Amino acid sequence: MKLKGLIAAPLVALLVTALAAAPQALPAGWMRYGDGDACTVGTEAAPGAPTPRAFVIECAKGSKGFATIAQSITAKDYAGKRVRLTAKVQGGELAGWGGLWLRGDAKGKHMAFDNMQQRPLTGSFAWREAAVVLQLPAEVDTLNFGFLMAGAGRMRATEFRLDVVPDSVPDTSEKRSQPQNLSP
Repeated sequence: MKLKGLIAAPLVALLVTALAAAPQALPAGWMRYGDGDACTVGTEAAPGAPTPRAFVIECAKGSKGFATIAQSITAKDYAGKRVRLTAKVQGGELAGWGGLWLRGDAKGKHMAFDNMQQRPLTGSFAWREAAVVLQLPAEVDTLNFGFLMAGAGRMRATEFRLDVVPDSVPDTSEKRSQPQNLSP
């Protein structure tokens, strides 16, 4: 009996440790999207983070595609306004890139979008704030937002905030009024 206990105790401890380390399901309102074939998403305990728990996307080496954790809400309080999405983010060995993203849709058509691809989060970095700002057309009826990662690595996010901001805050979608680089 003692031998069984000596064998069982370490196995139980190993299982508890593995379960505690594995990302847990997403909270209500959050969804996973993407075609990342070797990515896991969820929440986890985050010692040293701004909050006790954080969202996490982790993609294995050689992973193709992307994974995102997102929400979709009605845009009634945001349509026709300049909106900023902020979150605290942290990255570990991002071989591809990551970022926050914000999109305004009207009747299923994308009207405004920024995913930080023009100013990506890469490599490894400590907790810091990231933001995207969009001027939403008045006809926008749905707002979609979250964070994403493309390629291998690990990215965490927490403290998401969606605010209406004044027009003096620059739109990060980098819309240009004139074409650029028309010849190589």
